[in-house]
Amino acid sequence: SAPRPEHVIWQNVGISHVRVQIGEWISVFLTTTLCLAWTLAVTFVASLGEVESLVEMLPFLKGALEAAPWLSMLLSQIKPLLLAILVSLLVPILTSFSRKEGHIGITTLAASVYKKLAIFLVIQRFFVNMLAGTVLSSLQEIAEDPGSIITLLAEAIPEQAVSF
Repeated sequence: SAPRPEHVIWQNVGISHVRVQIGEWISVFLTTTLCLAWTLAVTFVASLGEVESLVEMLPFLKGALEAAPWLSMLLSQIKPLLLAILVSLLVPILTSFSRKEGHIGITTLAASVYKKLAIFLVIQRFFVNMLAGTVLSSLQEIAEDPGSIITLLAEAIPEQAVSF
């Protein structure tokens, strides 16, 4: 059924099918690009909670953490707050991507955003946790023996399934 008049996105009424298809491709491209870029940002934020791994990766932090022991506690406490802020930014960003798809009604626009958000969060939850928890904490071991990444991932992937 047609959406109620107040739920119609009037600027999208009457746009061509070609424009809708181009908008959908642009939206998919932007969402995929965001997912890849987001992985780097969330991996960095997730590594903030792993202070020991962070010090191993960035040795200059050792002196700062020894001079200010409270900084270690702050880094571990700020991680959930930054992750919540990042996730709250997703809805407006994904909404702007979905608007390019030419939806006629607000309900179909909301469904598109929900679908993108659900897929996005599952990918981020699985892969970022695996990267931040396994690969980043084992960088030294991987650098010494690149073949060990297969064993590390073989152990990490089933562990991530438990978190779901």
